[in-house]
Amino acid sequence: MPKLKPLSLLILGIFLSEPLSAYAEVFYDKGGMPNCLSDSSGRSVMLLWKKADLYSREIFVLDSATYASDGRFVAYGCGNVPELSYIPEEHLKTLSPSATRLFGHDLKTARMRKALQQIRNGGSVYRDEMDAKAFLQKFPIPNFTLDINRRLTAMYGVGFVSEIYAETIESDANNRLFKDSIQRNFRLRPDAFNSVKKNREVIYVKGLGHELNSSRKYDVLIDNLRAAGVTVRVVQTNSYDTIATNALLVKQALDMQLSKGKDIILVGLSKGGPESLLALSMLTSKLEGASRPAKYGKVEAYLGLSGVYAGSFLIDWGKKFPQIIIVGNSLRSEYSKEGRELPSLDGVLDIASDKIHSVMAEVRKNRLPQSTTYFSIVGTMPGNGLASQSSPVFQLQSELTRRTLKRYGANDGYIEYPGTAIPNTLVKKSFTVNVSGSHAIIDGTFQSFPMVRSEENVLSAISMSVFELISK
Repeated sequence: MPKLKPLSLLILGIFLSEPLSAYAEVFYDKGGMPNCLSDSSGRSVMLLWKKADLYSREIFVLDSATYASDGRFVAYGCGNVPELSYIPEEHLKTLSPSATRLFGHDLKTARMRKALQQIRNGGSVYRDEMDAKAFLQKFPIPNFTLDINRRLTAMYGVGFVSEIYAETIESDANNRLFKDSIQRNFRLRPDAFNSVKKNREVIYVKGLGHELNSSRKYDVLIDNLRAAGVTVRVVQTNSYDTIATNALLVKQALDMQLSKGKDIILVGLSKGGPESLLALSMLTSKLEGASRPAKYGKVEAYLGLSGVYAGSFLIDWGKKFPQIIIVGNSLRSEYSKEGRELPSLDGVLDIASDKIHSVMAEVRKNRLPQSTTYFSIVGTMPGNGLASQSSPVFQLQSELTRRTLKRYGANDGYIEYPGTAIPNTLVKKSFTVNVSGSHAIIDGTFQSFPMVRSEENVLSAISMSVFELISK
């Protein structure tokens, strides 16, 4: 059977050759979505879209007299609009002149603009045009969970639910305190850290693929802190090893510096997040118990940058056969390009949902030290829920996520919300702030400022805010 190719006509507006006021009716399907415009003479234009697409929809324009060449589909007027995901291009005859003239004119009526905007919104059911704050005022969400995320996403789409999640973060008083502190710390002088670094050191745990030169761009926080005179020690983990294996290395690095009386700021990026928390939980008795050694240092803060505290829906899909073969070959190819070898996929498979669940259960069993203050930086993607086109996440979304995967919640490109924020049930004192970006964080913005622009370096401001908040 030949591969069917969808008709890619994305509407940028509903443009009619006749006055728009002549189109008197907008028809809706069972989900309350507009699917047909009809004028007073009975002529109509149908709007079909990929209902399964949880991001902004791809929209197709069909004149009411358009029909499939094999005769399976014939529709005249809005009363007979089929509920189809898309019409294959091979089954369509040339659009009539009345349909092709839809392009090239300005929208005139609010009714037509509203119909088009509702189609663009994503999701599967109609929603009133309200922002996330108004939505939460009408439908309060005391605790944003994965289950709530998935149910809302199925109805309202990835982008809007990302905005809802971001708003739940900002509605918390502690989180607003963190956000306000970051804003005050824009445009820091290099010597600003002199007053807060004292006896402190940063221990940094990198994420998946950190051995690759292409991952060097994620070291910007390390570079900035070192430039400011802060001691940063990077744990020499292997990203292809399991979380448990790397956690032992992190524990060893922590214990060594704590035994010297150093106070530590622990930073975990992506997979380095659960590795850091597991290591920290192994030291709770020494940090807070009766067996605490004399002159043993403190872990004053933990900062998670897109920490993986819930499994990746992408890895859940990719670990299955035959996808695992494709995933393995793709990753080995990336390492091979730089003359490196990828000995194992264990580290990648360890961020599947079942593996992360086991790790976090072990963290809960061990108990995290409550004298430590915990910070989470999460990426949320508003609007249509897609990363910027310059982000590597965008290519992943375009080529895999939107085409192949189904039934997942709003996410940062890799992890569904709220899986990159430390669960409040694990700790007493925590702060979370969101940036408008993907799991990569550095591809995003904070309050419209790029994360790594030199004048207002947001990552440096975040670091200073962590130092300040733990000093109070």
